[in-house]
Amino acid sequence: VTDLIMPGMNGQKLAEALRLEPNNAFYHFKMAELLRASGYPSQALQAIQQAVFHAPEEAIYHYWMGDLLIHLCRHEEALGALRAAIELSLGDDLFFARAAVAFWAVGRPTEAVKSIRLASDLDPDKNHYYALLERFLRAQGLLEEAALEMPKVALMDNYDRDLLARALREAGL
Repeated sequence: VTDLIMPGMNGQKLAEALRLEPNNAFYHFKMAELLRASGYPSQALQAIQQAVFHAPEEAIYHYWMGDLLIHLCRHEEALGALRAAIELSLGDDLFFARAAVAFWAVGRPTEAVKSIRLASDLDPDKNHYYALLERFLRAQGLLEEAALEMPKVALMDNYDRDLLARALREAGL
């Protein structure tokens, strides 16, 4: 990863930091962020895998890897990373929400619904969770159940709509 020519000084400094401290998980994580933002998702995956290797107890690294794997349409692998993140941090709604997307994408709608329900239970103020749940239920033909979510769906703002659109796209809906 550090052999890549990175745009800007940040990449050069980060590559040098990794050369000096190759076991520093945070540096690998920052390199993964930089690579993903620079349009190198496969290389970002290599970097985040190193972060997970060096700090397997850090839920955020597992989550970040799962999110990247969803972006790469490697949903089954994403589930493994997200499962690890959830086990390390049971109370993080975002981990469950991203797992719901991966579950739906691999054809496991029951698990997707359970996961997004858990996310909405953990943070009931995120209306896009209810909208995603509504879409999952409607796609399964559970129209009465889906209709129960509509009052909260109606409260979504533009930010929520953007998050929902991304999740639906990634889930294949």
